[in-house]
Amino acid sequence: MLLGKGGSVHVSLGNTVRILRHHSVMDRPLTTLPWPFNKFQPRTFHYRVLDGENTTESKTFGTRSD
Repeated sequence: MLLGKGGSVHVSLGNTVRILRHHSVMDRPLTTLPWPFNKFQPRTFHYRVLDGENTTESKTFGTRSD
């Protein structure tokens, strides 16, 4: 997930769902550098906690400077 084409992880405990998402269509670089230089490309991760239908926590973090 971290260095591949992207993906997400969902963990459910009762009504609480935790989601870690990486490289959605919006976050993916337009061009990918060849290995090993692609490891230095910016990466963005999105973390959300849902309690039923409500978002209780949402954070975006990564290596982008913007």
